[in-house]
Amino acid sequence: MDNIRAVIDTLFSQVNSTEILHNKKEWEATLGVTEDMFCSKFMVENKCYTIDQVRELYYLLRSDWIAYPLDCPRHRPSNFFYVLLHFSRKVLTEKDFQPCCRFQDLLRWRMLTYKLGEDLFTTSYLAFNDLNANTKRDSFFWPVVLIQDNPSIAHLLRKGVCDLHFHLCGSSLNYELNWLSLMNDMSHRKAEFEQLKMCLSHKTVTTDGEIWERTYLTTIKAYAIRFYLFLRITDEKKADIFRKYLIKILQCENELTIHTVRESIEVNAQIESYRFLNGNKLKMDGRVFCPDYAIRDGFGTTEPWNLAEKILSGERRLMYNVFYRIFDKSVSAEDKWLFYIYLLQKGQIRRELIQANEKAGFRNFSDYERRKELFIEGRWGYQELIPKLAVDMAFSKGHLKYLECRITPKDTSRKLIDSIEQLEHQICRRLPGETMSRSGGNKERKHYYILHFIKQRDKEADSYLKSLARERWEITGCRHSSFRQQIKRQGKAILETMRRNERMAEMIVGVDAANAELYCRPEVFGPIYRYLKRFCNHSADSDLGYEHYKGLRSLNFTYHVGEDFWDITGGLRAIDEAMLFLNLKAGDRMGHALVLGVNIDLYYKHRNHRVVMSKQNILDNAMWLHYKARELGIALSTNVSLELENMFYKFYDEVYLNKKQKMFKESGALSLGKNINSYYHGWLLRGDDPFFYIDPFRQLEEYDYHTHWNVTALNTAVPDMSRARHNRIDVRLNQYYHYDSGIRQRGEERCEVCLSPEIIDLIKKVQHAMRMEIAARYISVEANITSNHLIGSLKHYAQHPITQLYRLGLPSVDGEEQCPQVSVSVNTDDRGIFDISIEDEYALLALALEKEKDLEGKKRYVPKEVYEWLNNVRKQGFEQQFRKRDKSKYG
Repeated sequence: MDNIRAVIDTLFSQVNSTEILHNKKEWEATLGVTEDMFCSKFMVENKCYTIDQVRELYYLLRSDWIAYPLDCPRHRPSNFFYVLLHFSRKVLTEKDFQPCCRFQDLLRWRMLTYKLGEDLFTTSYLAFNDLNANTKRDSFFWPVVLIQDNPSIAHLLRKGVCDLHFHLCGSSLNYELNWLSLMNDMSHRKAEFEQLKMCLSHKTVTTDGEIWERTYLTTIKAYAIRFYLFLRITDEKKADIFRKYLIKILQCENELTIHTVRESIEVNAQIESYRFLNGNKLKMDGRVFCPDYAIRDGFGTTEPWNLAEKILSGERRLMYNVFYRIFDKSVSAEDKWLFYIYLLQKGQIRRELIQANEKAGFRNFSDYERRKELFIEGRWGYQELIPKLAVDMAFSKGHLKYLECRITPKDTSRKLIDSIEQLEHQICRRLPGETMSRSGGNKERKHYYILHFIKQRDKEADSYLKSLARERWEITGCRHSSFRQQIKRQGKAILETMRRNERMAEMIVGVDAANAELYCRPEVFGPIYRYLKRFCNHSADSDLGYEHYKGLRSLNFTYHVGEDFWDITGGLRAIDEAMLFLNLKAGDRMGHALVLGVNIDLYYKHRNHRVVMSKQNILDNAMWLHYKARELGIALSTNVSLELENMFYKFYDEVYLNKKQKMFKESGALSLGKNINSYYHGWLLRGDDPFFYIDPFRQLEEYDYHTHWNVTALNTAVPDMSRARHNRIDVRLNQYYHYDSGIRQRGEERCEVCLSPEIIDLIKKVQHAMRMEIAARYISVEANITSNHLIGSLKHYAQHPITQLYRLGLPSVDGEEQCPQVSVSVNTDDRGIFDISIEDEYALLALALEKEKDLEGKKRYVPKEVYEWLNNVRKQGFEQQFRKRDKSKYG
């Protein structure tokens, strides 16, 4: 990050609003941001600077970056907020009276605004420009995510794009609606903030002893400041009266006092009264709802409007007008200081709802995903707007032609139908004066649903196993026992819905399994995927007959895999398990699949060639890598083969034979299973329904096909699986894997393993061969550029492995292996959590490739090559879509 961005990030993201509030210095040019405060905050995120270098930046801030941003013959006094303009005037422009980002600065813009939000910069930029043009705007309708000015990208997008990986409830105005909900009603919020406190990214006390206010108290103060600033713009006299209440609120230092002061009750009453009497109401389902008292234009106007932009217009108008007054020096020093405090408080909540930190891994993302509706859940109006805004924003720029929305399945068909009917009502309803929905009405349907199971950790078993003494060998339920029953109910509900409701069958196009994959491997979903594949899709060799499939729409399949992994081998094994256990075939898709293109040398170099994971995973990986390499035709040297075998024997002894604790009891099956071949065949059976392995020899002998579930409960993807079920050792290994608590407990013990250069080289060969295998199977990959950049360990957009999977249109590089040309598509994932749009994903990827350089420092690609490749990727999105339609018009 360059210096100006790092400084702005520090000033508006890292500074503690409590410290500014307590050390009131509104007359200072830096509004109370002292040199020591700036230096300590700056070095939290920028550890590569020395303290002397940071002090120089502070001097530069005071001398240049808060100075008037235009050349002017006469002296203009400094202004703290000019620092925003020194950045935004270089990256923003105006097009058709709307702000627009310069393409060459899009990456700089993106990396700063995903932390601070775009409106901080757009409203200050427009206010300054309008002031200098001696005008003042009254329209605050511009895209939620700004467009950029590259004509080549615009031309490509006009041809049409798809978004095939779009989590509906995480793709709306999630942060903005949460914030407006708080700023319009702070009553009865304590429980919500207690829930937020469990996973705050900002601790109340830092390691250096600095005290941060409780988020609840901070938000109440922001609540009061915002209304005061709003009154200052709309009614000066009322603002003067309200000021005494505000001062009293700002003086509160803990949550107990805030509830005892009379002024707190008065602030709530005044805001509620103003919202009820003067706020513009939105009519929905016979009820009225005021999303934000600051919205000045009514919802019932005859002039067409965009819902998302209308809802944001109140906050944008407020910020624009305050900035305008700051720049024309008509605002008091105290009000400018209060506005800065408000922006800091708003930023603190943003950091808890938008994934703005730089922590990698799905666990970090999950913390944000769980909070996406924290302050709007149960608040009528805001929650009802989530799905409509998500779909409307996706189609708002006119480039998106097809959308697959991911939603969760239900336990019964009735509940599933009701949930989709409710979503359809919320998405497709027309509001008075609203522009025609681009996905509903009488036009061709453009949005469809994918039902995604939510992967879960086997918490019941984890808790039970931890409570057992290590010497006890008791039979427990199988792995993920209760969760398997849950997804079985949900799968049967999907099938019943598809068969009995023609309208639902038209809208539901696929099935997925999403969320954290580290503790829930593909084996858990094998039976349900095969069940739905068998009974929802017509097959020419099916014995079910025509009547079973009559009128039934096909159901398609995708699966989140290879996004989060303990190490590369485990991630590749998960992809192999998905193909084997879920029976993924031509036309199916994989979500993310990052592990297929991760730079293996860099990955292990950053980890000092060491991996830490459970003994069960190390054992499985050693077996799988040995066997998969041979299956793919990769020759193993004697040393590599011996290293893998030794690793396998060591952890087999510790997990299955308990030799580490010298408590081994002779067991014929376990002793005979101590070879990679037997263990591999036992592993193949993990895709079966484990309920048939409680008493396996009796159950498998009596196995019949009298129910639909039994038809697919046992996997028959490869002949080796059927043969393994007739081998007592292989069957026992699978039984012990699921039902022996001692094996499961020892398997959960952690261990560190150092990988030799030869093993790492083998992993690279397997990775490349698996890319070729997936391409040969015609399985596609759903790439999510920004999501992968933030969740994965990618430092730059150009490091995204999409170019390792597909390069048609890009020149080959000397020394590179043959590219498999796997079918890939570009998607958004959770656009509300990552603050992104499908148009931005294409633009960011294009710019990253344009800027990429080779080892000699020269540009690797010319723009024409980049856009030819990107256009090919765009077309593949239409080829991958699950509801097949005429794609010729999007060529």
